[in-house]
Amino acid sequence: MRHGRITLGFLTAFVIVLLSAVPLLRAQTVSGSISGQVTDPSGAAVPSASVTLRNQDTGAVMKTASNSSGVYGFPVVPVGKNYSVTVGAKGFRTYVQSGITLLINQDLRLDAKLTIGSAQQSVEVSAQAVQVATENTSMGDVIESRKMLSLPLNGRSYID
Repeated sequence: MRHGRITLGFLTAFVIVLLSAVPLLRAQTVSGSISGQVTDPSGAAVPSASVTLRNQDTGAVMKTASNSSGVYGFPVVPVGKNYSVTVGAKGFRTYVQSGITLLINQDLRLDAKLTIGSAQQSVEVSAQAVQVATENTSMGDVIESRKMLSLPLNGRSYID
C-alpha cells in the first residue's frame, strides 16, 4: 500500500514538472517571420495583393494575400538564405525582392511599393536594405563563425 502512494506521488510530481517546462520549450524557436505592407505610388494600401515567399535553395513556397489595409504576413518561416518575395496586384507591375536572409527569431519587415503598369512589367529589387526592428525592444544577434574565429582569446578556446 505504501509503495503505491510513493509511485503515485512520484508520477504526479513528474507530470507537474513536465507541464511547467512546456512554456519554456515553446519559447525556443528556430524560425523567424516576414511581414509588411503593400502600397501604391501614393502610399495608399493595396488590398488583395498576392504575396509569394520562395526559398530559392530548397524550392519551398508560401503564399498569402494582403488584407484590406495592405498588410501581409508569414508568421513562421524557417531560417535560411536566398529567400525572395514576389508581390503582384491587378493594374500594377510585379514587385520582386530577392537575396533575403532570415535569421533566428528575426521579425523581418518588407514593405512593397507597387508601381502602376501592366502585369507583364515587373520591378526587381536585388539589394537588401538594413533592417531595423522598431516593433519591440528585445535585443539579439547571430554570431557568425568568422566573428568567432577572429576573437582575441589569448590562447584560450571560445568553446570553453
